[in-house]
This record gives sequence, structure tokens and C-alpha cells, in this order.
Amino acid sequence: MAVPLSYNVRSLYIRRKLTMLAVGGIALVIAVLIVLIAMANGFRVALSATGSPINAIVTQRGSFSELSSAITRDSAQVLSDDPRVMKDANGRALFSPELIVVANMRRKDGADVNVKDGDGWTPLIKAASAGLTDLARVLLQHGADMDVSDKLERTAWMYAALAGHEEIAALFKEARAKK
Repeated sequence: MAVPLSYNVRSLYIRRKLTMLAVGGIALVIAVLIVLIAMANGFRVALSATGSPINAIVTQRGSFSELSSAITRDSAQVLSDDPRVMKDANGRALFSPELIVVANMRRKDGADVNVKDGDGWTPLIKAASAGLTDLARVLLQHGADMDVSDKLERTAWMYAALAGHEEIAALFKEARAKK
């Protein structure tokens, strides 16, 4: 014997609070699903619409991002000479060796300019090792400490000397004399 339809409708009316909670829960699940699908589609469109298949970002072996990578000038020259790198009409490599440095400047609220990354590198160490004299000067003006060492116990001054960046070494010598 089948249950009459009127019994089911009457049951929904009698248990209206529970019925409304169930309908509301299902509606919320569907709303969240729609939002997540829309967000996924937005990411897919944004990521597929940017960039180009002929562009490449080269990072140091073992790096997970550009921020944790460091490629020397010699390595950059080797990369620019690679035959797989596209050349312009004059035969020059269409190659742009760029350094990303996050410079945490001292703020009015007293934030520290000597913040270290996972390897213990400060913005001043990165600037010194890459030969970025102007950035090193700005960091020193904002209170960067050239005596802070990384995990290898090397300071910014040591990295500047090891890389042969005499202008930065002179800048550090001048800053030391002012102390």
C-alpha cells in the first residue's frame, strides 16, 4: 500500500521548521558550490589570458618562486647566450635578467627593515650580492644593519666583497665610518 501524497504534504507542514532548515542547508551548499565554480573559472580565465607561451621565467635550482631564487650575472650571461633564447633583428637576446627584492622599510610604527627570509637574507644582503648600489644606499638610510648575518654567518658586506661589488663595499665602509 502506497503512502498518499496528502500525508507527505501534511508532514512537511507539521515539521515546517525542520523542513525549512533542510531547504536552507541545501540552498547554502548550492550557493557555495556556485561561488567556488565561478571563482575557479575566474582564475582559469585570468591565468590563461595573461602571459605568453614564448616567455619563460628562469629560477635557481630548488627555488619555488622568483623571490627565493638568486642567479648570478655569469649564469644570466650563459642563459642569454643559449640558442633557445629568441634574438631581435640585431642579434641581441630578448632577455631581461631582473632581480626581485622585497625591501621592508622602517615604517612610522617601527617595523623592522632587517627582516630575514628563509635563508636569513635581509633586503640589504640581497642588494649587496646583486650589486644594487642605489637600493643598498636607500636601505642604509632607512636603518638597515650591515652586520646582520644570514644562515651561513655572512653579512651584506661579505657578499658585496665576494661578488666584487666595490662601489657597495665603499658605501658600507663610508656608513661604518659614520657610526
